[in-house]
Amino acid sequence: MRNFVYRDIDTLAACPQMFYRDSAKPYVGAWFACSEGADPASFVRTIGDVQQDRLEADGGLCIMYTHLGAGFWRDGALDPEFERLMRKLAGRDGWFAPVAEVLDHLRSVKGVTDLGARERRELEWRWLGEKARALDVVTDREWLARSHSATARSLVFLDRSCLRAQPA
Repeated sequence: MRNFVYRDIDTLAACPQMFYRDSAKPYVGAWFACSEGADPASFVRTIGDVQQDRLEADGGLCIMYTHLGAGFWRDGALDPEFERLMRKLAGRDGWFAPVAEVLDHLRSVKGVTDLGARERRELEWRWLGEKARALDVVTDREWLARSHSATARSLVFLDRSCLRAQPA
């Protein structure tokens, strides 16, 4: 079952524990993470030219989370930057497969990790930090400075979040 969504193109680098079991959720056989691409802007940010180069150079793994009906097709055409980047990606020497096939392969190579409470907290904090930066609640530098202190982590939204206008 899909769980955390990260901004890094290399899903396995963002969540090296993947495929994992979480003892706090015993009715789910295994969890996996994915890379952010819910809309055209986040998708093209995740699979940009530099990111693709890094993914290929590192021999990484990308599992994209997306809803292709969320603005990728407008006025009878694909988003031009999405199309350009997808064509570039398709031209690379990669393995492009359905997520079930990729996850089956990953399970056969790595097995399933039993996630402990500490590892779960690390994934949760990484995910929360990325969400805060994406919402511009905190900058990357502020998050990194705060993430080294448990007290600061628990206060991350208290300093400026009240200043942000709430969505209508």
